Amino acid sequence: MDTLILYTNSPSFFSEIKAKKSLLDSVLESDLLIERKEGKKEGFALEREGEGVFHEIQKPLRLGKMIDALHVSLLDDQHKPLFLRGMKEIDLGQYILLSREMILKKTGSDQEIIVTEKERDMLMCLYNSLSHTIKKETLLEDVWGYKKGIETHTLETHIYRLRQKVEVDPSNPTWIVTTEEGYKLNCV
Repeated sequence: MDTLILYTNSPSFFSEIKAKKSLLDSVLESDLLIERKEGKKEGFALEREGEGVFHEIQKPLRLGKMIDALHVSLLDDQHKPLFLRGMKEIDLGQYILLSREMILKKTGSDQEIIVTEKERDMLMCLYNSLSHTIKKETLLEDVWGYKKGIETHTLETHIYRLRQKVEVDPSNPTWIVTTEEGYKLNCV
């Protein structure tokens, strides 16, 4: 069995499961644990033994998000998104992306900017394409899972919001640059 999902309202249930994990090891091939989180960001944390929490799913729990997170957790390292492959700090020129924390730190400053999951994923795609422009269709497919030919302003809206956070003059962007083909990250 690859995955076993257990759900309970008992806060002590997960600590009991961790304590008795050896019983589950004979049944499960994966060492993935999904734990309920409480507090400001209620939801669930996916945890792999030895790696700690690597993915958080906030309430309301959506089955699609849970399945996507489980799918990614079962991939081997070369097929995982960059932010799950141990690249915690990514140098983007004027910013450093703390990918797991979803924070951009201004280089040479204490300024921190919180980014959304989609903004982080867009930055990761742009980082992976530093040497060339990434097409809008590619970003829509890689970040949102949209197929080619879909009419949407989702990407433009997210780029606009990200520019509001990071550009000195968002109406004249110099870091996230628009080209005829798509977008390019200017890390110089």
